[in-house]
Amino acid sequence: MAALVQIPWQPYLWLTPSTLALLKEASRIRGHNIMLNGQDAAWRSYERQDYLWDINGHNAAKANDPDRGQRSHMRGAAVDGPTDARTRQAFKDAGFLPDANEPWHWNDPHWPFMPIIKTNTAAAGGGSTPIEEDDMYTDADRVRDNAIATQVKAVYDAVFTTSPTSRGSLGILAELKKLDDALFKTDTTSFGTPGGVLKTLRTVTDKLGITKP
Repeated sequence: MAALVQIPWQPYLWLTPSTLALLKEASRIRGHNIMLNGQDAAWRSYERQDYLWDINGHNAAKANDPDRGQRSHMRGAAVDGPTDARTRQAFKDAGFLPDANEPWHWNDPHWPFMPIIKTNTAAAGGGSTPIEEDDMYTDADRVRDNAIATQVKAVYDAVFTTSPTSRGSLGILAELKKLDDALFKTDTTSFGTPGGVLKTLRTVTDKLGITKP
């Protein structure tokens, strides 16, 4: 099961260790500890997310439904931070993924493979392990999926940082096909053609919240 840890300079806020590591790296790049935007800027409990969902009129454009959707704050995998240019660049350079609609919101790139954490028993004075929603998702599953997510990001970078001619190279298409095979096993979801493989990449980058620079 995943654990939550306190942000040392904002101890009322909690993140997963991997997301805290990204925040520390962004702070190192920025030259000082980045202060996040208040009590809802990191991990959120189910109860807190449900409250935000209610007060925003169940409007998904303003708050996540606590029972469905991305819910990266409930995974301890997101931060809300300052929106000045230097801080945003520090978040990006540290490895966070930006949100297309919220310039203050940044996601851990592995958020799709991180569990929902409904209750943080450590924050309540209990043990260091929170209660997770999906105990059947094992550490081995996370290692596998995190490796796939890293490959997706690498291929995405290759596609969007090379020339249009290079984008169509057999090497990149071969890598995309490997990802297609790894992520989509059935005949109905494995596309198999160059155009279909690129569609797979778009599907995966959409899931990861990656937007074209």
